Amino acid sequence: MSLRRKWADSYRLRLTLSYVLVVSVLAGGWAWSLFGPLTDAVIEQQQAHLQSVAQAGVLVVGRTSGVPEQTVRELVARTDLRMTLVATDGTVLADSAEDPASMGNHSDRPEIIAALAGDVGRDLRRSATQGVEQMYVAVPATLNGQRVALRVSESLTKIHEVSARARETGLLLLGLSVALALILGARTATNTARPVERLADAACAMAAGDLVSGVPAETGALEPLSAALTQLRTQMRSRIGDLEAEQRSLRTVLDGLTDAVFLLDDDQVRLVNRAATTMFRTTPAEIRGRAIGDIGLPPSLSSAIIASLGAHASVTQEIGPDPLQRYVRLTVVPLDPAAETERHLVVVADITDRMRLDSVRRD
Repeated sequence: MSLRRKWADSYRLRLTLSYVLVVSVLAGGWAWSLFGPLTDAVIEQQQAHLQSVAQAGVLVVGRTSGVPEQTVRELVARTDLRMTLVATDGTVLADSAEDPASMGNHSDRPEIIAALAGDVGRDLRRSATQGVEQMYVAVPATLNGQRVALRVSESLTKIHEVSARARETGLLLLGLSVALALILGARTATNTARPVERLADAACAMAAGDLVSGVPAETGALEPLSAALTQLRTQMRSRIGDLEAEQRSLRTVLDGLTDAVFLLDDDQVRLVNRAATTMFRTTPAEIRGRAIGDIGLPPSLSSAIIASLGAHASVTQEIGPDPLQRYVRLTVVPLDPAAETERHLVVVADITDRMRLDSVRRD
């Protein structure tokens, strides 16, 4: 897989995972609210409902002169509620579900204590007479001119059923919302990643040397990046054209010299001129890219060049005669000593004719 494809897949994956993370956090908060907070809200709502029923019952009980037990049964008839009247000493006066005579004293019930004190009392506990979890709400009331507590209760089973139905509905909506959010997130990630991938294609093509293909003209937030890549491509083409022109000029100058010229990176030949191939009877392909000691130079010349590569200043010396009875003047110039790779310019001049004239003159 290409570097561009790996990058694009990684970018799209990270973008998709970001959407998934956001959706997961929101879904987690929603799911959490469907349990504890939802149950608390339903209980609070039901307590408010029971309080409304109890306060309505207070008005009826205060105005009736009939049997209290019949009154409370009529008030909660055809409902799942239970209504109880309790005297100030805790004695049960009437109950819609049980015989008051069989019920114990209620003076220790928290909601009864609060109602007899003039407040609204609430409590959640297991019923001593029915053996099930109940919600109790008691309010102060008056019966035949005496203060009593009127209590309304409801089984928590019903409340839990209401919570369960609401939770099921919420979970269903949550599942649909998460599925829709993931689909939209994946589509958004794809649409967002596609223009970035197109620009990445253009950048990778430029890095590979393709300065002919155009850069996609994107809009929106990516428009400045598209324009910058287009300008960069134009500048690179212009600079590379200038460098190629300078290289051609340099090649023309070097090939016009009568001295052999080598450009070395460490001890590797990177550039050689025409005079060098003529002087040493070889071709540029046989020299370029090889070590200076392996290109077939006379041993004395090759050894002198290698010995001069460690110097930090220009070295000039005359060497000869070689096996062909030639004399040469060697000049080794270090280039850019601060660079990581040592580069040297090696110039070899044939001074055989001058040496012969000097010999004749001496003779």
